[in-house]
Amino acid sequence: MEQRQVVFYDGDCGLCNRVVQFILKNEKTDSVLFFSALQSSFATRFFADKKNPIQLNTFYFFDGNELSTKSKACFQLLNHLSWYWKFLYFGKIMPRFFADKVYDFVAKHRNKFFTESCMITQEQQDRFLA
Repeated sequence: MEQRQVVFYDGDCGLCNRVVQFILKNEKTDSVLFFSALQSSFATRFFADKKNPIQLNTFYFFDGNELSTKSKACFQLLNHLSWYWKFLYFGKIMPRFFADKVYDFVAKHRNKFFTESCMITQEQQDRFLA
């Protein structure tokens, strides 16, 4: 399998879909990220190869070598966003266990507040792995 940088997200989650749209709007021009819903056959094959069960309430980022989850995945993804989002790195001063607790709280309540998903455009289609 080609070593792509892939963002794995819950395709049925409104918040997750909004985050994907945010990334697409704010990524660096030289960044080439791919996206895969955790419910896709690509994700199923990928996680089976890694012998890692899929958790729909978890955000994953694969940088081509390492699979990161939750807050670590979010902070690694900042490297792919435009320079003006670098201030979010201040969140990294939080211990990881605490940052993951905040992540878990948001993940638990995400479907209460974000119900609608966003549509992808035709130009974005080739960035999504099915």
